[in-house]
Amino acid sequence: MEKGSQSSSSPKLVLDTSYVLPFLGVVFKQLRKAEASFLPAEVGEGIDSLVYSNEVELLPLTSEVAEEAYKLIKAGWKDIFDAIAYATAKSAGALLLTLDEGLRRFLAEKRMPYAFLVDHRRLAELRQQGESFTSR
Repeated sequence: MEKGSQSSSSPKLVLDTSYVLPFLGVVFKQLRKAEASFLPAEVGEGIDSLVYSNEVELLPLTSEVAEEAYKLIKAGWKDIFDAIAYATAKSAGALLLTLDEGLRRFLAEKRMPYAFLVDHRRLAELRQQGESFTSR
C-alpha cells in the first residue's frame, strides 16, 4: 500500500491518534458550527496530500504487527489503536509520536520497550541534536 517512498535519511515516525484526532476534531467542530452540509474539498485535499505525498509511507498491518499488538492487549492494555500504533512503530524501527503518558507508564510497569515513544518536544530535541530517529 505504499503510495510514496521515504529517503533513507528521512525520520521514521508513527503518529498516534493524539496527534491526528485533534486536527480532525477541530475541523469537524468548525464545520458543524458553520452548519456545513458537506466536507470541504480542501480538507480532503489536505489529508490526501499527506497520505499520497513522497514524504509519507503507509505501513501495512502485518502478522508481526498484529502479534505484537496482541501481546500488549494480552498484557492488559485496552486501546487497540494504541496497541497497533505501538506495534507498528516497534516493527518498523520507528519512533511513536504520542502524548499518551499512560501508555508509557503501562509499558514501563510491564517491562516492555518504550524508549521509542516520544512527544513533539522530544522529537524537536532529537532533531536539534541530529540524532537518529529510528528505534532500532
